[in-house]
Amino acid sequence: MAVIDLNSDLGELAGPSGRESDRAVLEVVTSANVACGFHAGDLQTMADTVRAATRRGVVVGAHVSYRDQQDWGRRPVDLDATELSAQVIEQLQALDEVARAAGTKVAYVKAHGALYHRMAVDTEQAQAVISAMLAHDPSLVLLTLPGSVAMHLAQRAGLEARAEAFADRAYRPDGHLVARDVPGAVIQDVDLAAARAVRLATESQVEAVDASMVRVEARSLSSTVIRRARRGWLVASAAPSKMRASSSPPSSHRDQLPPGHHHRRSRTESVTPAAEGAPRAVRFLGEAAVLVEVDDQASAHRLAAAVTAAGLAGVQDVVPGECTVTVLADPRQCDLAAVAVALPTCELGQVSPDPPRTWEIPVVYRGDDLPDVAAMCGLSTEEVVRRHTAPTYTVAFLGFSPGFAYLTGLDPALTVSRRATPRTAVPAGSVALAENHTAIYPQATPGGWQVIGRTEIVLFDPAGDPPALLRPADRVRLVATS
Repeated sequence: MAVIDLNSDLGELAGPSGRESDRAVLEVVTSANVACGFHAGDLQTMADTVRAATRRGVVVGAHVSYRDQQDWGRRPVDLDATELSAQVIEQLQALDEVARAAGTKVAYVKAHGALYHRMAVDTEQAQAVISAMLAHDPSLVLLTLPGSVAMHLAQRAGLEARAEAFADRAYRPDGHLVARDVPGAVIQDVDLAAARAVRLATESQVEAVDASMVRVEARSLSSTVIRRARRGWLVASAAPSKMRASSSPPSSHRDQLPPGHHHRRSRTESVTPAAEGAPRAVRFLGEAAVLVEVDDQASAHRLAAAVTAAGLAGVQDVVPGECTVTVLADPRQCDLAAVAVALPTCELGQVSPDPPRTWEIPVVYRGDDLPDVAAMCGLSTEEVVRRHTAPTYTVAFLGFSPGFAYLTGLDPALTVSRRATPRTAVPAGSVALAENHTAIYPQATPGGWQVIGRTEIVLFDPAGDPPALLRPADRVRLVATS
């Protein structure tokens, strides 16, 4: 059974009816985003909400906002960083005092309304909130949109950041939320929101407004429609494909714990996915690299060309994989979050890779594993050679060792597994098979591929410019020679 944190906005409605509504929600959620008086709520409402959450074992978080009760915190406010930090600290101090009186503490921060969305893209505003968190309590966790500027800056500052998804908000095909003022942006149907929550928790997917499926990896689910649902609205059967809301998540689901429960932070975080055919997800790899997932090899080659053509500041190298592109950047010259945000906007259709080069490589088919490969495939050695030389291969990507090109286009009849025992040394120029790829060893290295031939062509020269003969998207024809 999958377990995921559920959070909801509380303390926004005053009076007996507001308290009754909040208490019903607290029977379901595991984390409470408590309004701190700037967009809604007051000290009495905060105290009532925190006491009710504490009695139920619900983690308390600060729902900070611009000072804007008139428009419920949904109006963008232009504040300089110093003033915004001061306002956030004021809200944290107020809620923290209430929490301590109730015997608990503020465990995390989630911005509200306009500030929440501003932090997703505005470096200055996001940094102001993060600076306030660090000044008040560096152990605070930031709950925010996956792949946002706020998430990256928090991680870089040493704060733990958790990604959240929305069960009751409509998503665009690029993975962003539909603007609230657009009809249908907020999903009012409780059953539909519950079904979307289950899919987000178990499959990390949600249906966009155009009916496409968008990947959204999150550790917490937010839904204001919860307040109209009965207790257990997300409790399904115990089947592994379902999820369960729980106020006491087991230790086996540490990645889905509420924000107040700490664990060692991963340096690899998911980022908002893009539309079909464009990047599906973006992940930070440490402080100096971003990995982009795409649908197929051709998209990886096109995206690599588009990123190169975009000339993004600070980017040092662009490395396509089979269904990924890794972008290496110098953090001293650029904001990696800005690079990540820019990647899904690179138009794949507007830039094409350089025209593919075609290479003809002579191969002597006398490899030590040729007879075994023929036996595994149920073919004669002559038929193996004929099928191996028939296609025009494409260089999918380079990996394993410098200049080692993975070639796609192999005849399915030649799909074989790696050797049970790898060789300690495979000579340079060895032509080999493994799974659905064929390759030529550019240097003498250990290896477990099935060697069926050899070429004298030099594929890697450290003194060359570039050192590797083959590059992604190149075409390769293998020609049998004696």
